[in-house]
Amino acid sequence: MFKKLVKIAAVSLAVLIIAAVAGFFVIRHAFPPEKIKTMVVEYTQKTLHREITFDRVSFNWIGITLNNFAISEADTFEQGTFIKADRLIAKVDVKPLLRKRIEISRIIVDGLDIQLIKNKDGSFNFDSLLSKEQTPEENAAEDSETSDDTSMVVLAKYFAARNCSISYQDLASDFTAHAKQINITMENFDLAAPFHALLAFTAHIPAGPSQQQIAIPVETDLTVFLDNLNLPNAYVTLNKASAAYQKLALKLKGGVKNFAKPEVDLSGTLTGVSDTNLAVFAPDLPKFTVPDISLIFQAVSDLDAGSVSLNQATITVLDNAFSVGGYLSWANPSLTYNMKGTLKLNLEQFTQMADLINDFRPAGSIEGTFQATDKKDFQDVSGVLTLKDLQAVYDNLTLSALNGKIDIKSPQDVSAPALTALLNNEKTTASFSYQNIRDVMNIVCKLHVDKIKLTAFPGAASATDDTAAQRAPAAAANDTPSDWRMNLKADLSAGEIEVPYFKTSGMVINADLTDITPRFDQANGKLSFDIQPGAITNLDSVLGQNKIVKIILLPLSLVKKVAGILKIDLFPTDKSDSDKGSLSFTEGAGEYTFTDGLMNIEKTIFKSKVTDISGNGTINFKTEELDMKMKASVTTITQGTPMVIKITGTISDPKGKLDVLNTVGSVVGGILTGKMVLSTAKTGTNVAQGAVSTATDTVKGTVKVATGAVKALGGLFKKSSATAEEPAGEQPQTAAETAQAATETAEAAQPVAAETPAAEETPVTPAEEQAAAE
Repeated sequence: MFKKLVKIAAVSLAVLIIAAVAGFFVIRHAFPPEKIKTMVVEYTQKTLHREITFDRVSFNWIGITLNNFAISEADTFEQGTFIKADRLIAKVDVKPLLRKRIEISRIIVDGLDIQLIKNKDGSFNFDSLLSKEQTPEENAAEDSETSDDTSMVVLAKYFAARNCSISYQDLASDFTAHAKQINITMENFDLAAPFHALLAFTAHIPAGPSQQQIAIPVETDLTVFLDNLNLPNAYVTLNKASAAYQKLALKLKGGVKNFAKPEVDLSGTLTGVSDTNLAVFAPDLPKFTVPDISLIFQAVSDLDAGSVSLNQATITVLDNAFSVGGYLSWANPSLTYNMKGTLKLNLEQFTQMADLINDFRPAGSIEGTFQATDKKDFQDVSGVLTLKDLQAVYDNLTLSALNGKIDIKSPQDVSAPALTALLNNEKTTASFSYQNIRDVMNIVCKLHVDKIKLTAFPGAASATDDTAAQRAPAAAANDTPSDWRMNLKADLSAGEIEVPYFKTSGMVINADLTDITPRFDQANGKLSFDIQPGAITNLDSVLGQNKIVKIILLPLSLVKKVAGILKIDLFPTDKSDSDKGSLSFTEGAGEYTFTDGLMNIEKTIFKSKVTDISGNGTINFKTEELDMKMKASVTTITQGTPMVIKITGTISDPKGKLDVLNTVGSVVGGILTGKMVLSTAKTGTNVAQGAVSTATDTVKGTVKVATGAVKALGGLFKKSSATAEEPAGEQPQTAAETAQAATETAEAAQPVAAETPAAEETPVTPAEEQAAAE
């Protein structure tokens, strides 16, 4: 393309000179204007196979002026106009005429307009103007002829084109571009010797969302050597070039050698890169300012073969550099390439560029190498990134001394076998791998932190519990499912943890899950956790932290919600001065198995100083249906003997009731085995304060017993406002009578409230039967 452009420029200049020579010929032989006009038209049609027009010929001092000059596309003007000019002025040197040698001293063109078109078949609209390339022998013969004093040699010592324009259109890709207000000045123009040229034009390019055209002025200072169009020897030296828009400025120098296979060597600087100066191109950029950018571009291209060998393309900003080199070909319908590159980043220096990055106060360096080819559907990208003492700060979280390597086998296969860091000055180790196989993310990760201590979660240090609660519903509303699928293997552990609402002396989470979706409705595999002794100051806040916490503590969350519906305080806080207001626990653990979205709770345990919760069941993430049976004992309510709560309904709308028969069995068994201590009437009143309101009307008035044991049992089903006074005169019953009364109580309470199916009966154990018999 470049080779052809050079030729067309030379041919166009020759056409202009031919017209000028014709004008001089008129003067020399006193031809009238109409005669010379006819001669020029005939000559152009014969040699160029195109039409030429101009309005009139006027003579100037030893020269000629053509007005409204134009050359057609191939054959006729019916095909369009290739070149036109408002005015062409040519002047001839007088002295060479004495030797019968014609030298055009000055050519001035005003309003030159050139239309360059690439046809769908790959040809150009100027191809017919180009003669075949001459051999060295033909060039030598031509040089010999032109050395004769009697020969006519066409030279232009001064050439100027003012207010010109060039447009380009690719009919295959529908790409267009144009440059306007072009001004060209060439001194001592000579096809056989170097000459000086100045080129200035205004480029018009689209920018911004509305694709508005913006004008960018360009100025160049060139030294040109065409060697009589012997293209391998031709060159252009770019003494200087500049382009500017507002405060954005580009300066280049270098050159191009060998127009047959151009060898490009350019270097320069780009300054003024900032969000303000680029706003017309991208108005939504964050605030940033980039220091001076150094550019180096070295390449050898073969335009006929449609390829380029890129020796290097380097961008340098302060101590940061990105460099790439390799081979690129566009000869075939699909692009082919093989590129290698290097990367070096000093993160601390980036704080000078963008306020957004500055907030994280990054430090350290990243160095890397990569290779990319067109193989594997253009996904063949590989490399290694080396992290050296990376540091970043986000609010009250500081990551420092991050070291390790990231291996990139492809954009869909990334791993880090060993990473070490300090998280808030505590030793941290990690590893991970990521593979995307058939649109399924396969993630394997391992993380251990010696200690985590935060007074507030990052980004919420100044937020109150109320504002956090207000944000939670909005976040949940925006948490819409997306079409992703994941396989996860995770081994997460931490030593001492102390964060808002929660602290523990250690925690481990293990996961081996497949087919995870946002709703967990197709998950398979196992998930387990183990929490060492600690305390919770706000259970609702802990349960609402993130997706992982929600899943592993979901059974506990459902128990808490159902207990609230039943008005049973299963999670009383400590009253001691040291832990006042907190729920201290001694153990928390869970083991879950997933099968096609059905979570089987094999084990769930939560133990505190006053609460002991355990149970099993299933949670169906496809239907959200619940089928769980949890045992809960609270020292202040059940004296350490568990009540049984059956949970049904759905995750979003759980329903629950006391499993009366099993609860009664547990309480009676506790009485008979001595685990539950009978109390006075006052104790019965305290027990009644934890009762289930929905069971009150059924049980009230049904069971009338005299002993404190029956009062304690009956108190479980009385309203908290009820009082249990011991009737006078009644004597304690035998153990057998007590058991019988309890059974009657259970039978009376069975249809109780909760509006759920009746609880399953649990057989009395042999020990309980023996105790009752005795």
